[in-house]
Amino acid sequence: MSSSSILSATTAMRSFWQHYRFKDCQLETKFKDRYQQLVVRAAQVWCLFQILGQILSVVVWLSRSFEAGYYWSHMPLVLIALICVASVTFAPKYATEIISVAAVLAVMSQGFSVHLLTSAIIHDAEANSLKNVFEVLKATNLTAADELQQYVGRKTAASITDGQCALSFPQVLVLAYVGFSKSTSLALILMPLVFGIVLWASPLVPNDVALSRGIVCLICTIFFAKLCARHSLLSRCSFYSERSFETALKVAVQASRKADSILNHKLKNNMADAVGDIDMFIEDVEKVGNVNPQLVVQLKQAGASLRRGMKSCRHRQVYLQLVVNNYKPSLQPVHLQKFAMELTTGRHVRLFAEDVLVMIDPVLCELILDNLISNAFAHGHPINPNVEFRAMLRPMMTAEEDRRQNNYAPGETGSSDPIVLDGKGPCSSQQIMRLTLLVSNAKNPARPEVTEDYVKDVVSGKAVKGPSTSAMSDHIGLQHSFMAADTLGMTLSLKQRAQRVTAKLEGDVIMTHAGTAVRQSAEADLQAWPENLKIYCIDDSAPARRLLFHNLTKWAATPNVRTYGQNEGEAVRFIEDTVNDADIAILDQHLEYGGEANILGTDLVAELVARRFEGLICMRSANVADEDVRAYKTAGAHCVFGKDILMKDMVRQMKQDYLQRSFMTTPASVHLADSLSSEALQFVVSSPNTADNIAVFEC
Repeated sequence: MSSSSILSATTAMRSFWQHYRFKDCQLETKFKDRYQQLVVRAAQVWCLFQILGQILSVVVWLSRSFEAGYYWSHMPLVLIALICVASVTFAPKYATEIISVAAVLAVMSQGFSVHLLTSAIIHDAEANSLKNVFEVLKATNLTAADELQQYVGRKTAASITDGQCALSFPQVLVLAYVGFSKSTSLALILMPLVFGIVLWASPLVPNDVALSRGIVCLICTIFFAKLCARHSLLSRCSFYSERSFETALKVAVQASRKADSILNHKLKNNMADAVGDIDMFIEDVEKVGNVNPQLVVQLKQAGASLRRGMKSCRHRQVYLQLVVNNYKPSLQPVHLQKFAMELTTGRHVRLFAEDVLVMIDPVLCELILDNLISNAFAHGHPINPNVEFRAMLRPMMTAEEDRRQNNYAPGETGSSDPIVLDGKGPCSSQQIMRLTLLVSNAKNPARPEVTEDYVKDVVSGKAVKGPSTSAMSDHIGLQHSFMAADTLGMTLSLKQRAQRVTAKLEGDVIMTHAGTAVRQSAEADLQAWPENLKIYCIDDSAPARRLLFHNLTKWAATPNVRTYGQNEGEAVRFIEDTVNDADIAILDQHLEYGGEANILGTDLVAELVARRFEGLICMRSANVADEDVRAYKTAGAHCVFGKDILMKDMVRQMKQDYLQRSFMTTPASVHLADSLSSEALQFVVSSPNTADNIAVFEC
């Protein structure tokens, strides 16, 4: 670790005498929590080492006929280790204090062992190894016998003391590893003192031996104390640097997300304004009829491209979750033909799609198919790519049909029998079908043939770039398509036959046969919805206000449309007029007027709810991610619309939500129910931008 990093970290820590604790109590707590498990592991390893060491020592000398004191001298250390390992395991919060106490007791036990071992070995020498020598000297020269006994005792005590000093190093090392704290500091001070005092108290250990070994232990302890302090300082500096980096990274990520959100919001609003202006311009020129049709087609293509761009912006979080394998598919009822038409709008694509309602994840399916169609135009024939899109359903084969077609052995099967959900009425006719989505295009003669190995290399990122391939191309769109298909549990393949390249997305889906009939019934009944309703809108964008006024007047069959939001003062007037007079309120989320004059639509919604506005409250915003929708619904909004959907579709869904709300909550509007069939009331489709975008079929 560099000196600058250490210097930066030490500014956040206290002095040496305060054991380098962090000045921030919360940071100190996090540091202890971080290293607590390491301390527990160190204590457990130390205890295991002590237990095995003492057992091994006993086993090695078991063949010698030492007195019982020799063997009992190993028991205190084993007992201390067992108590320590149990304590740190069940009370890890106090692991540092426990190991400190255990280290002092272990050293005290070693000092006591010096006395017992010396006594046992001297007795063994007199009774066994030097028995004849002592007997001869005692019979002939008592003075020589006493001198020999003192010499043996001194050498034995010195040797055993040196051995116990060496065996005390693990205690010091574990304290150095645990770190510099009050308990470890006190333990390092007490260890040489306790060891020296126990030796001094033993009559078998000479005073000069006890003093000299005590001084050596003290010097060694000072060295290890310095090592302990250094280790603790570096550990804390490393922890502080890591935390500082994490904090800086979080700040950078939050700033990046905020910038991304602002950019995304501005981009979608600008695209929404551009689409609105294009739509109104096309309507105006089509009324005149004196305009080049090719220009109108090109403008429609531009509008469709802008809408696809807005959808991509809206689903950016889904793409991020997909890349990190954190996305969970969300199946929603989708009208297959309409889905295909929206996907190919503004593109020269021959379309074949069945008119059915299926349960799919529209976001990931759109991601895959949009990439496939874009690739078909980008990499297909340069003059006439001849792109086709087919969406087909077929019943799943029975096991017997599957075996016949694929030549399976008896007992094997490649697919299951169709599953029909039991129930009554038209809504019960739900069946699992095989959905096949095909995107094909004419081959570009200048490009190499699409083979199975080439596709595998593209998906794995190993594809070799050819002469016509951009140096910056990484095939990331195709990789994401295969990733999304795996997430959906569907199969995606890319093959070339003759002069056509075909991409096939295939998987099992639930099809509802009654979906189209119910939807058509609901569409017919919505024509009878009340006219001349009062719809008040607020948006800070002038093009958005013009777009709302134009389309609501046209599609909602009412001249009573008012728009607000030219300046911040109109927000107050919007609230007053809406509460007093409106049937439907439509609000933008971010009303920005520069400086501090920024108003949130959710605040206005909350005020409408607080003032008991009984009409329909709609949010129309460029920000319609799941968390945004939850915030709008929490504030009190009844429905949410993204700015990327067609105004005609928005008005249709607004009608459905208004009629159902009027039927469910307003006693005075019971006459509305008379103009609706039961199917229309039961076919409820919420905004496609909400997290709970689920069609409800009740029979």
